[in-house]
Formats: sequence, C-alpha cells, structure tokens
Amino acid sequence: MRWFRELVGVAVAGLTARKIRTVLIMLGPILGVAAIVAAIGINESSKGHLKAVLRELGTDLIVANAQDSIGGFGGDPRIPVEAVARVGRLPDVVSVTGTLQMANIVTLPFEDAEDYYRAFPVPVIATGLNLPDTLEVSLVSGRFLNGFDEASAARVAVIGRDLADEYGYLRGEARTIQLNGID
Repeated sequence: MRWFRELVGVAVAGLTARKIRTVLIMLGPILGVAAIVAAIGINESSKGHLKAVLRELGTDLIVANAQDSIGGFGGDPRIPVEAVARVGRLPDVVSVTGTLQMANIVTLPFEDAEDYYRAFPVPVIATGLNLPDTLEVSLVSGRFLNGFDEASAARVAVIGRDLADEYGYLRGEARTIQLNGID
C-alpha cells in the first residue's frame, strides 16, 4: 500500500510542478470533444434550417449545380451521370432530369449575324427527354425532343420564345440553325 501512496505522491508532484502544462494537457481533449460536438451540431442545424426554408418557400423544384472544389483547381466540374438515376429512386422525387450546358458553341440564325452571336453567344443546353414534364411547362409551338431523335442522333433543337423572336421565327415555319457552322 505504501508504494501506491508514493506513486500518487510522485504523480501529484509532477502535476503541480508544471501547472500550465497540466492545464493544457487537460484542456486538449476537452476542446477536441467540444469541437466535434459543435461540428455535428452545426451540420444538423443547417439541415434543419434548409428543410424549414424549403417548406416555407413551398417549392417542389430543386436544382443542383456542379461547382469547382475549393481553390478552383480541377477542370470542368460535373455531376456524375448516375446521379440522375439515384435521385430518381428517392421516395419523394416525382421527376428528375439532367442538363448540361455546352461550351464553345456558336449559334447562327443567318450568315450576317456571325459576329454578333460570337460576341453574345446563345447558351446551348443538352437535356433529357422529360425536361418539360419535370419543369411542368408546355411548348408554345412544335414538339420537344423524343426517343427517335435520341436514338438516331438527329440534329434537332428546341428554342425558347425570346430566341425564336430574335431569330425571326414564324409559327409553322421550318428553320435551319447553324451550330458551329453545321446545319
């Protein structure tokens, strides 16, 4: 029993000899555990806040965009192709569609407009066939892309109302649009 008292005496003497070191050693695990608890709490709080904001908005449309990692080193950020199928399997999801904004494509309604549309390019977006259903919109004129267009790799496009007005499109008129010099 005497050896135990000596052991405790040496331990207490060591702890009291270097008080600041002892405090710092005890403070390390306390701060570490507090940081982990705070990080988990902030994460859960953010999830709850996001859900509350979405409920408040009453929205049923959520858009996810790929972004560069912090620092901006990386190339062209993209959401994986299988993400559309994975999101579609979620229980509360009614419809999901993937889109991809194409880069370096110049659209020309007519030859004389080439300089203008090089300076102010019209965005070209590739999408799934069910985009109108997902967005719950209807077409003013014509039709949307279909399975035949996709299977045959047909060169077809759907343009918005503003762009149709800018291109001088008339309802019922067949029109060829050039993309990068290809009809």
